[in-house]
Amino acid sequence: MKILAIEKLPRFPHTIILEGGSIHVDGEGTCLTTEECLLNKNRNLI
Repeated sequence: MKILAIEKLPRFPHTIILEGGSIHVDGEGTCLTTEECLLNKNRNLI
């Protein structure tokens, strides 16, 4: 939250739980993940 305040950026709360290493983003709009990791009902009740 301190970084958001320093950079004057908005916060976007979410309900999805991610594990470390479960996604990879390149800063140019690309996000890589797997269905098992992101959409598993044991982790996220979607």
